[in-house]
Amino acid sequence: MIEHVIFDWSGVISDNRHQFFGAVRYILRECGKPELTDDEIRDAWIQPYMAFWAKLYPDLDIKRENQLYSEFMERQPPANVFPGVPELLHACRTKGKTLHVLSSDEPKFIEREEKRFGIRGVFTEIHADEHDKTATMQDVAKRHDLRRANALFVGDTTHEIEAGKAAGVRTAGVTWGVHREDKLRSASPDYIAHTAEELGEIINKERKA
Repeated sequence: MIEHVIFDWSGVISDNRHQFFGAVRYILRECGKPELTDDEIRDAWIQPYMAFWAKLYPDLDIKRENQLYSEFMERQPPANVFPGVPELLHACRTKGKTLHVLSSDEPKFIEREEKRFGIRGVFTEIHADEHDKTATMQDVAKRHDLRRANALFVGDTTHEIEAGKAAGVRTAGVTWGVHREDKLRSASPDYIAHTAEELGEIINKERKA
């Protein structure tokens, strides 16, 4: 039975895809690099983000990239929450499940969105600004005795799936984020969810992949 659920933030809870794709193009434009379409970014995206930029443009100054990313995101309109996600989170808490966040987003963005999405207080722990999630996921699993039998890591990219597997917990890929279903399946998650309702079935009813 799944008793503990670890969620990525962007692409799983927060629908900031438009801002994210725009930020990547803004960085490329400001650095004099050819721009990419949304689909090109989705296909090329890997984590940690430093690996994405190193693969695409090894000469890009990562400090400059960070500055440009924050600069762009601060000017963007607020992101929306994905449909059905707040209801799913509150239902999980009502059923006594322990919820965590493991995200590469900056703490200030998560704090703002927690309040706007009406989900402040549902998470036991929030690990923000974590770009290589493998080590942190292993630490969380060790401290909370998370195992395949009782825990699930939910993400929208292959990185979360790989991090969850390395920590010995089950994994679910959601198709409403950055990576498309075929790419998610290439990492062999235990489950694939197309909607928040399906994710709820996985968490609460042991829905098969």
